[in-house]
Amino acid sequence: NTEAWSDERQYGGEYLHQGTKVERFEGDATTPDLVTILAFPSLDLIRKFMNSPDYAPFREARIAGAESDILAFET
Repeated sequence: NTEAWSDERQYGGEYLHQGTKVERFEGDATTPDLVTILAFPSLDLIRKFMNSPDYAPFREARIAGAESDILAFET
């Protein structure tokens, strides 16, 4: 949903890529069917986005409709 991707910009986020052709080269974790990559200037802004009322309906729909892992790291 492009509406969800427009919401991240108000928190400094940028949609980078989404893809379904995923291949695991090492490790035993389950390989996801879909990977989405967003970039944010800081972990604090990611937290604000993930907990924002604007994102809440998309988060609830994602949780209800899919099994997902969300990871964040700071460089």
